[in-house]
Amino acid sequence: MTDEHTDELPEDLDVSAYVGPYTFPDINRRRIPAAIYLAAAVGFFVLWLTRGDGGVLVNRGFVALAIG
Repeated sequence: MTDEHTDELPEDLDVSAYVGPYTFPDINRRRIPAAIYLAAAVGFFVLWLTRGDGGVLVNRGFVALAIG
C-alpha cells in the first residue's frame, strides 16, 4: 500500500506538451446569423407598424420580439 495516487491529466489534455500557435475563433461566421436576426427584427417591427392596430395575429408581442 505504498503506491501514491496523484492526479494527472490524460496525454491528449496535457497542454504543457503542446507547442504551437493558438488560433483565435473567427467572428466572421457570426455575421450571417446576425443579419438573419436583424432582418427578422425589422420585419416584426414593420409588421407591427403596419398591422398592429388591434389585430389578432399581429400585436404587441411583435414589438417585444423586435426589441428583445
